[in-house]
Amino acid sequence: SLAATMLWLDKTSTEPNTHAKDVVPVLENIRSQLEKKQFKEGKDEVFSVTSTFGIAELDFDNPTEEALLEAADNALYRAKELGRNKVVHL
Repeated sequence: SLAATMLWLDKTSTEPNTHAKDVVPVLENIRSQLEKKQFKEGKDEVFSVTSTFGIAELDFDNPTEEALLEAADNALYRAKELGRNKVVHL
């Protein structure tokens, strides 16, 4: 989950006009599709995966990369507290 959060941060850092309200439906679609997918390991074992995303926007009162990462981490931890397999924007 953290890797996905960081991946999205890398993407949004190059697209400054991207807002959380635009990102939530995209990530919710990814989360939903991934949840439905079944994977095979070996001949007999089938498993599925879930994903949890924390979304943050740049706070103009504290516009640092560290603050943005901390906010995304906080959203991610909140999503996990709510039961995982969620998309959360604080």
